[in-house]
Amino acid sequence: MGDNQSETSHKTLRDKLFGGNLKSGKGWSLFGMRLAIGFMFLWGGYEKIEAELGGKLATSGFLSHAVSGPFAVFFNGLAGNPVVDALVVYGELLIGISIMLGIFTRVGAISGILINFMFYISQLPVQNNPIVNEYVVYMFVFLGMFFLVPGRFLGLDGILQNSGFVERRPILRKIMTVVG
Repeated sequence: MGDNQSETSHKTLRDKLFGGNLKSGKGWSLFGMRLAIGFMFLWGGYEKIEAELGGKLATSGFLSHAVSGPFAVFFNGLAGNPVVDALVVYGELLIGISIMLGIFTRVGAISGILINFMFYISQLPVQNNPIVNEYVVYMFVFLGMFFLVPGRFLGLDGILQNSGFVERRPILRKIMTVVG
């Protein structure tokens, strides 16, 4: 009887971690994509924090010199603004953490779409391709993450949603369904 009980708790833990998709190619693919793009954003935030620790505003160079097109005046006006700098730097860092750990993945995905949209329109017209650049690709990846919620597979969203604490509280269950 003791073996059966540990087997049952083992299955429960497996279900919490993998959401019943242990052998799913979709689950593992989304997990890999989640780690890759999450690390890219985490690293981008880390590099910008290093720039700030060196005494520079991380976004002032980009916003002053790299922007072009119809919105250049708007973005040039944001250069050197500490609030904008903090939003970009810590936004990238938090998006990376959210996506990598699979916690509040829908919030991270929406934030990723918004920040990449801002990066995209700051670069208009796109230089090498008239419509698509890496920011458009990132927006579609984040859109997929919003609908496919990969944080439920080897992520904290799945663990939280399947915890007894959340399952016993309808409000928390609803919040977790929306944000993660």
